[in-house]
Amino acid sequence: MYPMDVYYYEMMETLRMMAPMLIFLGVLWIGLIVGGILNYVFRGVGILKMSQNRGISGGALGFVPIAHRYQLGKLAGNIEFGNKKINNPGLWEVLLPIILGAVATLSYIAIFVWFFVRIFALEATGAINDPAAMYGMMNTFFVWLILWIAIVTVANVILMLFKGLILHRIFALYVGGQKPVFYLILALFVPLAESILLFKLRNKPVVNSDI
Repeated sequence: MYPMDVYYYEMMETLRMMAPMLIFLGVLWIGLIVGGILNYVFRGVGILKMSQNRGISGGALGFVPIAHRYQLGKLAGNIEFGNKKINNPGLWEVLLPIILGAVATLSYIAIFVWFFVRIFALEATGAINDPAAMYGMMNTFFVWLILWIAIVTVANVILMLFKGLILHRIFALYVGGQKPVFYLILALFVPLAESILLFKLRNKPVVNSDI
């Protein structure tokens, strides 16, 4: 074979071996796009119709990223959690990710700023060649990193719990029995389920207005 023929043959063989992966990635990419569009439409329409049917202003926020959480809070109304009452949960639903995200980001930056400052300090004093000093610094770094992971995990749990309170309250307004709990589990753990359920309930009357 001429060099060009060898190159062409090898390229075709590579493409042939990669074809299944490329097809899978293409289907996955299309699926994510379609899923994102369906999620946006179902959620937006669901929140809009629920708001209109109950005379709650701002239903169009259902089509606005992040702001739709504020509207969901308005649909839920004030939430009782134990002996506490959460007023305006939609506002907290918008602010909490911002606050917790800022705390996580700033603490992450602080850890690495400390790490590099410490490295430069050891370099300046010549202690960077001291195994004990390096071992102590790395131990401290990993302790801070583990603490940061714990903070992020707790923050995500808080966000999920707060989101769950709002969704459960909304579902409980429209369906009785154990359905609100079942709907909540679906909404939290099944892709598209939250938007589909909001769309499904959009024209239903409120049956538990006294909760």
